[in-house]
Amino acid sequence: MAHVRTQIRERFKTALEAALPSLQYEVFASRRYARNDTGKATVDMAISNDQTQAREVMGAARVHVASLYIRVQRGAQETLLDDLLDADEVAIVGAIAAHDWSDILEESPELSQVNFTESDETGIAFGGIILRYDFGYRINKDDPETIIP
Repeated sequence: MAHVRTQIRERFKTALEAALPSLQYEVFASRRYARNDTGKATVDMAISNDQTQAREVMGAARVHVASLYIRVQRGAQETLLDDLLDADEVAIVGAIAAHDWSDILEESPELSQVNFTESDETGIAFGGIILRYDFGYRINKDDPETIIP
């Protein structure tokens, strides 16, 4: 079995692939570098921090709070780019809100921050939106592969 963080990223990928049209989006559970120009919006994600928040008295169970960053990158006409990125946020927020997280997370993930990026180095407007979702999950301190329900 994989680390719980890997399982969580895969679950986010599944939720997004189910909700986003595959002809318009390409979704990756883990990707670190800027997208290649595929003609689609690229969605990738990474967990940037994961902290142990709570310990149960005399037990091995631990609640972790993590931040997952979902990045959407796309090229578009400059006058359309902001509106397209806003529409990407609406689609992603809806997909995550509609998904059942009860078997893997303590509660539904919460959008806590939105950032924007932009570049014109390629001669076409290129931008991105980065959505930060915070969430908690419970594991045994000695077993990072198994969720404690």
